[in-house]
Amino acid sequence: MNAVVAPTRAPALDLGFWVTQYLTYLQLEVGRSSLTISGYGTNLDYFIRWLTVQYGEATIEHLIYPICRAYLASMAERGLKPKTIQKAVAPIKGLIRYLTDEGQLTDTGWLPRLRGPKIVERRADPLAADEARRLLVAIPPYTLAGQRDRVLFRLFLETGLRISEMLHLTVADCRLDLPALVVRHGKNDKDRVVPLSAAMAAALQQYLDTIRPALVRRTSPPTVWLAQTGQTMAATSLRDRLRYYARLAGLEGRRLHPHKLRATFATRLDQAGTNVTVIQELMGHSDIKTTAHYVGVAGREMREAIDRLPPLV
Repeated sequence: MNAVVAPTRAPALDLGFWVTQYLTYLQLEVGRSSLTISGYGTNLDYFIRWLTVQYGEATIEHLIYPICRAYLASMAERGLKPKTIQKAVAPIKGLIRYLTDEGQLTDTGWLPRLRGPKIVERRADPLAADEARRLLVAIPPYTLAGQRDRVLFRLFLETGLRISEMLHLTVADCRLDLPALVVRHGKNDKDRVVPLSAAMAAALQQYLDTIRPALVRRTSPPTVWLAQTGQTMAATSLRDRLRYYARLAGLEGRRLHPHKLRATFATRLDQAGTNVTVIQELMGHSDIKTTAHYVGVAGREMREAIDRLPPLV
């Protein structure tokens, strides 16, 4: 019988042990979405790997300000984008708060000073209406994948869903009797209902009735958008297909990605005179400043507000 080897590092100090505890806490007690937990887990795993390379191990004793700052600085030195570095901050700070609540850490008054780099927000660069039409027309309708993609990318343009929201849609979420989509576990785990036009609902119904069944396999999940394998489409595959169709449409210089389709939806609403709070709700934004960044409505709304004031003289 093999002898039991005692661990070299007690679980009370092992950072990997506490990361697992923290992610379980987020899932069972906080109710965070699987997407959020997966993202946190990936970022914390990168942090543990870096600590192991730098210090030979990763323990909760390494959760001090100079080391955490050095990790963020190392990400910048590797040429990672500011947004990528910012995404690493929240999981680390959340883990430290959790360990503080659990009584494993005490001297964490420095935590508010742990910040990522400042991000310079750039205005979204949406497609013009004729560019959006060119994109959809360029998708070949002669294959199952092409027929699926015509409906898929049209739905992006007509609902502004995030790529994660689109790929997590289930058949049950398509309430075509309303007609609307029920978007579950959006950003910050918020659900919302996004109405559909009658024409969009009809196109989606046709996909669900005639195209999706041909893609279904015995092990297929209930998600709406299936690949040829019968499994949920991968985000990388979706992005690749969008770039391919952009080339077919002569739009390769526009650097198309799903988020640009989302910005196009918001801009079309703005150009139609939609109130900014309605756009905010449809986009699933928790902060109206984010909506203004997408559509540039702040200036127009302020100008209209001034113009509506009666003259004083």
